[in-house]
Amino acid sequence: MPPEEALTNSNTIRDGTLAVGRVVTQISLIAQLRGWRAIMDLLVERVDVWAATIEDRPGGLAQALATLRDVGADLQFIIARRAESGKGVLFVTPLQGDREIAAAAQVGFNVTNTLHSVRVMGRDRPGIAADLTQKLAEERINLRGFSGSVIGTQFLAYVAVDSREDANKVMEILEKA
Repeated sequence: MPPEEALTNSNTIRDGTLAVGRVVTQISLIAQLRGWRAIMDLLVERVDVWAATIEDRPGGLAQALATLRDVGADLQFIIARRAESGKGVLFVTPLQGDREIAAAAQVGFNVTNTLHSVRVMGRDRPGIAADLTQKLAEERINLRGFSGSVIGTQFLAYVAVDSREDANKVMEILEKA
């Protein structure tokens, strides 16, 4: 199987229907997949973001995360913040498989229909976030949110937009980056 097929074969089944869980675009990064060598600078992937309301109290966040941990969820991104008096909001990605999704639903998680995210990973360098957001601005993409971090020599960013169409545009634009 060519590496680009291996990267894009990531479907999940929810409620008996087949849904594309992740769409991955390769752009030049050195990767080793089943003996194939692919060259990419960035890995750009559309991701489902799950959100839940949590109690704004000591242990509110820990309780929600423990529920996901107990079913084996391997969360790659977590944001929690106060939303209103006595409440908070928790965003996570990814949730995969029936067991994780069922446990998440029991504590109030739903996949967001109004927040569309694209994950961008690659080698860190000074100004990478400024360069990526400038490219998106030049193409008239309005960002709903942007989060980024660096671990070692790699950066990871999540770009949030208002529609699936905009998420697809973000992916197309960053393919050229």
